Amino acid sequence: MDLITGGLYQGQEEYIKENYESCLDLLDFVRELLFEGKNEDEIIECVLDKNSDAVLAIEIGAGLIPVDSFERNLREVYGRCSCEVAKKADRVIKFTCGIKTYIK
Repeated sequence: MDLITGGLYQGQEEYIKENYESCLDLLDFVRELLFEGKNEDEIIECVLDKNSDAVLAIEIGAGLIPVDSFERNLREVYGRCSCEVAKKADRVIKFTCGIKTYIK
């Protein structure tokens, strides 16, 4: 599994479409599991069990802190989940301005 990261609209989507059969959008998946009432450990376990070719983790932590408590919790769980996925990933690829950089 590869972790693909970077800011919004930096080229990840095109790269994923060209190179992977399946990709998990981590932010949407984590949001959905939080809505279902799963805790952080359960969410991380679900993500790691998903068995996707790639995981897309858009960077969201560099902006304003959300006022809404659910969104703050989402951001925190999402960040920790991204770290766990990066540990297990075969490769971590970051996109900036359409340029990919291999981090791992």
